[in-house]
Amino acid sequence: MKNLYMLMEVYETDANSLLAIDCTPDSLDSRLKRLPADKQDYLKKTFDFMIEQALKSA
Repeated sequence: MKNLYMLMEVYETDANSLLAIDCTPDSLDSRLKRLPADKQDYLKKTFDFMIEQALKSA
């Protein structure tokens, strides 16, 4: 997972693109991409924080 996140950051893309997974129009990724860039960035940072907290407590 750490390598996947590293690749996502280096290539500035999402996991679905790296893994060649098609997104449906109602998928979370598809809905996120429809938001303005500033809202996308805010939510990505929020999700990242939540994941880091979950990893610490696991």
